[in-house]
Amino acid sequence: QAGARASFGNPVLGPSAMAGSGAAAGLGAGADGAQAGDRAEPGARAVEAQAVIQYSLQRILKNADAGAAAVCPTGTTRHEAGNGAEANTLEVRWMATGNPVCSVAAAPKMRVSEVKDLVREQTGVPVEEQRIFKDGRLLSGGAAMAGSGKLALTLVRSVSDPRVTNLGHFRTSTNFEPLPEGAFTLVKPLASGLQGEVLHYRWRRAAAGEEIHECVAVKKLRSERLEVRGTEVDERTVHLEAWRKAPDAEDALTEIGILTYLAQQPDLPLYLLRMLGVFAEEHFTWLVTEFADGGDLFAVAAASRVVETNLRRYMWQLLQAEAYLHQHHIGHRDISLENLLLKGGVIRLMDFGMAVRSHSASGVPLRFFRPVGKDFYRAPEVYVPTAAKTRAVPPAAALPGTVAMCRAAGGYL
Repeated sequence: QAGARASFGNPVLGPSAMAGSGAAAGLGAGADGAQAGDRAEPGARAVEAQAVIQYSLQRILKNADAGAAAVCPTGTTRHEAGNGAEANTLEVRWMATGNPVCSVAAAPKMRVSEVKDLVREQTGVPVEEQRIFKDGRLLSGGAAMAGSGKLALTLVRSVSDPRVTNLGHFRTSTNFEPLPEGAFTLVKPLASGLQGEVLHYRWRRAAAGEEIHECVAVKKLRSERLEVRGTEVDERTVHLEAWRKAPDAEDALTEIGILTYLAQQPDLPLYLLRMLGVFAEEHFTWLVTEFADGGDLFAVAAASRVVETNLRRYMWQLLQAEAYLHQHHIGHRDISLENLLLKGGVIRLMDFGMAVRSHSASGVPLRFFRPVGKDFYRAPEVYVPTAAKTRAVPPAAALPGTVAMCRAAGGYL
C-alpha cells in the first residue's frame, strides 16, 4: 500500500529512492550525530536512516491526499490549527549533512521542549540527546518558537557519558589586574580558612565620573593555592584511582571563574553574591565582592530563634538563587548556613569553590563522586562509602522486615 501510494503521490521518489536516502543518512550519521566533547551512540546511523525513510513516507502520503494541505514553495506547509490560528510544519534536518529528520506540526507559541517531544515520537531520538538550532543558534527547551513562514530547524544528536566530567570547566586564567596602590583601607578581619583570609575593606575608586568609597569584602587567596596544573580533572578517575594527583575540593580558580561569569549576567538575582573585581599582588590574589553587613545565617541561627516568616523568606530567596544557577548549569555542592550571608535582610549565596558544571552540552545530567560540602549538610543519597566492604551487625531484637540503623565505616549509620 505504501509503495502504491508512493508512486501516486510522487512519481519521482519511489521505494528505491527512499532506500538511497536512508543510505545517505547513514553515511552522514557520524558527522551529524557526533558533537565536540560528546561521544556518538552506537546505532545512531540506523536511527537516522529510519528517520529519513519515515520522513519521506510522511511527505509522500501528505502529497497523495489532495486538498489535505497546501504546500508552500519554500517547503513549509501552512494550515489552520484547531483553535483557528495558523500553524507551521517545521522541517527538521541534520545540521552537518542537511538530510531530513522529520516534519513537525508547530502550533503558535509552541515551545522548543514540545518540538523535541514530537521529534522523539517520530524518530526515537531521546529528548536529552537533541540539540536543536535555528539560524545557527541553540534553542533552549523553555523558549517559545518565534516567527512564522519558513522556520528551518537543524538537529545535532550528541550523547555524553555522564560519568566523564571536567572539574576545571569553570576555571579562569590567572592574568589578573595588578592591585591598585592605596585604593583599599583595611577595616577589620572577618574570617580565615584554608584558602586565605576574608577581610572587611573600604575601597576608594572612581565610578560614573566621581570618587566613591565602598565597603567591600576581600578574600585574600594565597597565590600557590591557585596552582592546579597537572591535576586530574575527571572526578570519577579521582575517586577510583587515588594515586593520581587530585585537585583540592575547594578550587579558587573555579570560584573566580563562576563569579566572573555571574557578574556579567544582566539578570543576576540579588540572592547571589556579586563579584566586584579580582586583583593580583606579589603573594596574594584579591577576590573583591560586595560586603554583607548581616553576617552569615549560622551566626543568626546560633544567636536566637529564627521566626517562621523570616525562615520562609530566606528559603524562598535561596530557591531563587539555586534555580538561577541550575538554569546556567552550575551545581553549587556546598550550600550551608555558613555560606548564606545577609545584606539588608536579604540572603547572598556565596563560596563557589566546590561548584561544577551540572550538565553536558547536550543536556545530560553529569555524575560526580567525591564527598564534597560539609558532612552534616550532605544528603544521604550522595554518601560515598569509604571502603569497598563494611560490616554491619543488626540489633539482637530486630525482627525480619524492620529497618535498623547500623554503624558502618567512617562513623556513618
